[in-house]
Formats: sequence, C-alpha cells, structure tokens
Amino acid sequence: MDIPGIAPPAQLELVGRSLRELRQRQKLSREEVAQRAGMLPGDLLRIEKGEFRVSLDVLINLLALLRVSGEEFLRMLRTAQSRAEGRHG
Repeated sequence: MDIPGIAPPAQLELVGRSLRELRQRQKLSREEVAQRAGMLPGDLLRIEKGEFRVSLDVLINLLALLRVSGEEFLRMLRTAQSRAEGRHG
C-alpha cells in the first residue's frame, strides 16, 4: 500500500500503528485477532510494529475483523500523518 507523500518505511509504521490502535480500542488481544485472521500472533506483531509489509488481502481481512471500512482507515491514516507532520514541521 503506497500512501502519497509518505516514505515507505514510515508507511509501514503508520499502517501498523493504526491497526494496533484499532485493535486496542476494541479491547482485543493480538492473539485473538491473529487467530480470527488465520495468522500467527508474531506476524501480526511485526505488522503492528511496521516491520512487515501487509498485503492488501490481509489488510482487508484485518479491517473487516476490526469493523472498519477502507475509507475510514484511510481517513485515520491521513489524520495520523497530519499530526506527525505538525510535530515535525
């Protein structure tokens, strides 16, 4: 997933941090989400830490599990990026 204006390593971190935030808001454990998504908890951890590039099909599955639309997730990413730019700008 490429986000215009954000360097690839920062994209991974932003996507991962946002997924973790969504999971934590719903009070779901990493293990619970990973099991429901059919993945290993360690893989989800690496995604959340921005160490692992998430494929579109995995992202769609995770968003469905977290009950968030793609549009809402992109809005969340843009907001998070704007906040980060405000801190660094």
